[in-house]
Amino acid sequence: MARPVRYTRAALAFMATLIIFLIMMDFIVLSWEQKEHQNKFKNQTQNELELIGTFVTEPLLRHEFTMVEQFMIYWGELKKDVITIKAFTPNGKLLAEYNSSTRTDNILTLRHSVKFIGQHLLDLEIVKDLTPTILHSRHFGRKLAFNSILITLFIGILLWFILRVLALKPLENEIQKRKQVEADLQNAHDQLEDIVAERTTELMETNIELQKEIAEKSRMQEELLKVKKLESVSVLAGGIAHDFNNILAAILGNINLALIFTEEDDKRHKLLSQAEKASLRAKDLTQQLLTFSKGGEPIKSIASISDIIRDSADFVLRGSKSRCDYHFAQGLWPVEIDSGQISQVVQNIIINALHAMPEGGTIDVTCENYDKAHRDVLLNQTDSYVKITIKDSGIGIHPDQIGKIFDPYFSTKHEGSGLGLAISHSVITKHGGHIMVDSVLGEGSTFAIYLPALKGREIGELQEGKPLQIRDSGKVLVMDDEEMIRSIAHEMLTHLGFHVVLAKDGAESIDLYKKEMETDTPFDFVIMDLTVPGGMGGKETVKKILQIEPKAKVIVSSGYSNDPIIANFMDYGFSGAIIKPFQLKNLQEVILNIFVTE
Repeated sequence: MARPVRYTRAALAFMATLIIFLIMMDFIVLSWEQKEHQNKFKNQTQNELELIGTFVTEPLLRHEFTMVEQFMIYWGELKKDVITIKAFTPNGKLLAEYNSSTRTDNILTLRHSVKFIGQHLLDLEIVKDLTPTILHSRHFGRKLAFNSILITLFIGILLWFILRVLALKPLENEIQKRKQVEADLQNAHDQLEDIVAERTTELMETNIELQKEIAEKSRMQEELLKVKKLESVSVLAGGIAHDFNNILAAILGNINLALIFTEEDDKRHKLLSQAEKASLRAKDLTQQLLTFSKGGEPIKSIASISDIIRDSADFVLRGSKSRCDYHFAQGLWPVEIDSGQISQVVQNIIINALHAMPEGGTIDVTCENYDKAHRDVLLNQTDSYVKITIKDSGIGIHPDQIGKIFDPYFSTKHEGSGLGLAISHSVITKHGGHIMVDSVLGEGSTFAIYLPALKGREIGELQEGKPLQIRDSGKVLVMDDEEMIRSIAHEMLTHLGFHVVLAKDGAESIDLYKKEMETDTPFDFVIMDLTVPGGMGGKETVKKILQIEPKAKVIVSSGYSNDPIIANFMDYGFSGAIIKPFQLKNLQEVILNIFVTE
C-alpha cells in the first residue's frame, strides 16, 4: 500500500499548489475585469451623452428648450442607473435638468460639449449610479473563485485517478491489441464519413455559388436593360425638345414682335400676351426635357424670385382642388438664378404637395430676406439669402423616409419616377443654395429653400419695344441651320435697327465674314448656332473667325441651356450667349452686354 499512498500525497500536494496558483490568477483576472467593466461603463455613458447631444441639437437650434428638457427626462426614466442629467449653456447657465430619486455614494460623473459645425451649443453633465457595476464585480469574483475550486477538484481527482492507474498492473497485451484493432476500424469508418461529408459540403457550396452567379447575372441584365431604356428615353426627349424648341423660337419671336406692334388697349394685345406667356411655359417644359437628357450647369441671370414662384405654382395648380396662399415680404432682394431650373424646382415641390393632399387643401408659400441677423440654421458663409418656404397640410413624410427623399429613384408614389426631388436638390446645390425639409405625419411637410441673394442690388429691366441705341446703324451676321430661326432673328434685329446677313452653317459664315472684312463696313457682331447637324457649328466656327479678327464679337445661340459651352462661353472665345427660344428683350440684354452704348 506504500505506492498508492505515495501517489495520493503527490496528488494532494499538486492540488494545494494548483489552488494557490489559481487564487493568484483570480486576483489578476478580477482586477483586470473590474477595470475593463468600469471603462466599458464609462465609454457607454460617454456615448449616451453624445447621443443625447445629437437628439437635442435640432430642437436647440430651433430654440425649443422644452423639448430638450422633455428628452432629458425621457432618457433619465429610460436608463434606471441615471441619477441626474443637466444641460448648461456655454457660459455655465443651467438650461435644463433631470433628477431621479436614487441616492448613493458610488457615482460616475461625466461632461460633454455639444458642437454643431464649429459652434459651441451647450454642455451636458450626467451622473450615474456605479452600484450595479460594483455588484457585478463582486458576483464575478465569487463566480471566479467557485470555478477555481471546481477546476482544482476536477484536476486533482483526475490526477489521483491517473496515478492510481499507473500503480496497477498493465492490461493484457491481447486486450490492448483488440482495442487497437477496434480503434483502427473506427478511425477508418470516421475518415470515410468525413470524406463523404466534405464532398457533400463542397457540392452544396458549389451549387449555392452557381445560384448566386445566375441571380447576379439576371440582376445585371435587368439593370442594363433599365439603363438602356432610360438612355433611349433621354435621347428621345432631347431630340423632341430640340426640334420643338426651334419651332417654339419662331412662335415666341413672332408673338413678341406682334405685341410690340400692337397697342395695349387693343383686344389682340391681351390675347397675344396670353399666347406669349403660354409659349414661355412651353419653353420651360422643353428646358426640363433638355435638362433630363443632358444635365449641366445653370445659366444664371438676375431675376425677381416672386414672379417665378407665383407663375410656376399657378401653372401646376391649374385645374386642381388646391390653392396657394402667397406671403411675399416687401423689398425682396434679387437673386442670380437660372429661372427655368428654379421654376422646375418649385413645380416639383408643388406637385408633391398636391399628391399629399388628394382631397385638396391650401399650400402656404412664403418668401423673405434672410441674413445673419436672424439665422436659425447653420448655412455657409454667404451673408444674404432669399428664403422660400412651401408648406402643405397633407399626410406628411414618415421619419424613416425623410432622409431618403432627395435620393435618386426614391419615391413613395406608385407612379412616381423618384427624380423630381433629386433634380431639385441638384439644382439648388448648383446655385450655391440649400434645400431642407421638415415633416410631421398627419400634419404636412415644409420645404425650405435658401438661395444666395444680391443684397443691395436692383434688377435692371429693359423697356420692351424700344430700339436699342448702340450706334446709328450696324451690320450683323446670323448663322443658324433652321430657316425659321434665321427669319425671326432677321425680323428682331431689323426692328432694332441693324442690317442683317444670314448664313446656314459655319463654312458659309466664314466666307461671308472674310468677304465683309475687305469692305468698309465689316460685321459689328455675329450670332451663331452652337450645333449644326452635318455642318460646322459655332464651336469650330468661332475659332476660325477669331483667327481672321481677334477682336470679333460673337454671340453663341443654342436651345441647350445646360450645355457647358453656354455656361462658360467666354472660355470658348464667345462674347455672349443667348438661349433659344428668346424674346426681343433677351436679345437686347445680350447685345448690351457686349457693346457700350454710344
